[in-house]
Amino acid sequence: MHLDFVAKPEGTRQLNTLVRTVLQQAGLEDEGLRTALLLVSDREARLVTLLTFWDAGRFSRARERRIAWMQKLLAPFADGPVRAQTTMPQFLLAETPAALGVDDRARGVSELAHVAG
Repeated sequence: MHLDFVAKPEGTRQLNTLVRTVLQQAGLEDEGLRTALLLVSDREARLVTLLTFWDAGRFSRARERRIAWMQKLLAPFADGPVRAQTTMPQFLLAETPAALGVDDRARGVSELAHVAG
C-alpha cells in the first residue's frame, strides 16, 4: 500500500518514530503487515509517503478495511487528506528478480534489507 500525505506544519523531525509507534500499537503485524518504509521528500519536507508491505493473501481479503484503517492511523500526522493506493511491488535490482517477492517467506525481511543496500 502506498499512502501519501502532507505532514502538519510542526514538521517531520520525529515522524519516523511516531508512525512506527502507531503501527506497532495498532497490532498490524498480526493483520499481515510485513514492513513499512517512510519517505520524506528532500525538496519539500512536509511531503510524506508511507510504503507498507503486506502478506498479499491476507491483505486482499480485507483490502478496503485495511486502507481505511491506515488512513485513520495517519490522520493525526496529516495536514489534509491521506491518499492511498495499492500496487503489487516488483523488485528490479535483486540478484534474482523473478525469485524475490513480498510474500517470499523463505527469504524474509532480511532479504529486503539486502536488496535495498
